[in-house]
Amino acid sequence: IDYSFGFKDFNGYMIEFEANDEDGTGKIFEKLSISFHSNGKITGNIEGEQEGQNYYNSWSSEIRGEYDEEGLRDMESRFLGMSDEVDSEPDENWMDLDLFYDEERGVFVKDKREFKLKEISGIEEK
Repeated sequence: IDYSFGFKDFNGYMIEFEANDEDGTGKIFEKLSISFHSNGKITGNIEGEQEGQNYYNSWSSEIRGEYDEEGLRDMESRFLGMSDEVDSEPDENWMDLDLFYDEERGVFVKDKREFKLKEISGIEEK
């Protein structure tokens, strides 16, 4: 989807962004799913996979934070597991998440990886 959204447009929606990248070890795909709740809170997750020659791995993290019209703040992530770890347990530690939204280009950026808008759907507030 090639369109620029501001944070006020995300309020009450679940947004999916995707990133495709390649480094020396193989191709990387990550999906970022964020729910923008009307109370200014963010919940969501990051799912990723990396595939190289004779190599495959996948991972996931939970994310949380807050937002307003100025952007994201207090973003944190918690690692949930990786496919090549045996009996991995979710990490109870929340770590700072370097994630920001480039409103001019309409992409999220995490660790220099750009996530492009893929899908928007409404969320039901409880």
